[in-house]
Amino acid sequence: MNHIYRKRIAKLEKKLKESNGALILSSAPLPLRNRDSIYPYRQNSDFYYLCGSSERDLSLLVSSKEKAPLLFAPKTDPKRIVWEGETEDIKKIAKNIGANLLVTDDPREEITTRLRGVDKLYFQNLKGSLSFRIAKDLMKIPVFQKGALPSCFENIENLMLPLRIYKDKDEINLIKKASSITSAALDEALPYIAPDVPERFIQATIDYWFRVFGGENAFPTIVGSGPNAAFLHYDKCNRTAKKGELMLIDCGAEYQCYASDLTRVFPVSGYFEGIQADVYGIVLEAQKEAIKRVKHGVKVQAIYDAAAKVLCDGLLSIGILKGKASKCFQDKAFLEYFPHSISHTLGLDVHDVGNLRGNNEAVLEEGMVISVEPGLYFRKRTGKVPPCGVRIEDIVHVTKKGCEVLSSYPKEFDQVMETMSLSQENFDAVP
Repeated sequence: MNHIYRKRIAKLEKKLKESNGALILSSAPLPLRNRDSIYPYRQNSDFYYLCGSSERDLSLLVSSKEKAPLLFAPKTDPKRIVWEGETEDIKKIAKNIGANLLVTDDPREEITTRLRGVDKLYFQNLKGSLSFRIAKDLMKIPVFQKGALPSCFENIENLMLPLRIYKDKDEINLIKKASSITSAALDEALPYIAPDVPERFIQATIDYWFRVFGGENAFPTIVGSGPNAAFLHYDKCNRTAKKGELMLIDCGAEYQCYASDLTRVFPVSGYFEGIQADVYGIVLEAQKEAIKRVKHGVKVQAIYDAAAKVLCDGLLSIGILKGKASKCFQDKAFLEYFPHSISHTLGLDVHDVGNLRGNNEAVLEEGMVISVEPGLYFRKRTGKVPPCGVRIEDIVHVTKKGCEVLSSYPKEFDQVMETMSLSQENFDAVP
């Protein structure tokens, strides 16, 4: 995959020449948890996109004034190796991306010197990063004192977005791999979905299998049973599931920094019945209609409307809404029960570049990867519907004529119940 990083940097170099610009991109700062403890390290997505490395304390300079990219790395710290083990081979990283390697404990001064003659600097708006600190220092210098240093500054995302929003074949394969890990982990947790099982146990089981299968969490796993499923991003997982309830699971593994995102709803007792089955069926039909609309050139609004119309009609059919369907849809009477957007982009971040969330005027283009996730939520008993939440989410790759669904896990009534039944044949009681 080494050629991929060189091609990506080459595209940047072309853009930077147009504005006589430069880009400084740094590894992610250490994520402090408390005092001297840190969270597990995760590389900055833009840095990984260009360098394919999870090593920290690195900085990349791509400039219209340089013949090749420059990778800055600190001198090897023997003490760090004693405590943390060997680091990545920095020379190999530089070679992979076609960069000249500069080893220094003070890259700040060296980078600043090499920015002379550059008009525009693209920097990370990320506190703690070297890129941010250098840009901040330069912004403080009065114009009459700047000399040949950059006088125009722009968020690096404006440069990276047009590259990252369109996924190449290798990226699609990584997302598929992350999705397969997600499905496999869900399979392992499925036997334990039953009355009297804590939400936290299901959450921990999924997270455990993510790592066993070679992934990490793309985001904190959401497990909500009964009324907790009605909270969109419920993360407490402090309740025990009860007989007759629904359990919503929104989870996603990350593989080589690429995310997946999947939401499914399971009947705690093993089978859908009554009004909750009706609610599930409405959401399932809404998602199918929305996915049918996904293709190059279509506005997100068309996908949202396709789902919202089915949800609106469904709410009327079960007596939650009253009146004429056209009037209810026009007045957005469904918003109380479907309060979120239909989609977000996905890639190196689970909510990736492109800002589709809530932006229904955005137009889909070939190569984008997005979620399709309608839902209905009832935080208290409403009519005959008990407190519950139903959301069904898949990830799709936008193509010229339609889309390719990248996530795969049973969601049809019979499939869900059959999968649960088969998995629970070997059920072991929760310790």
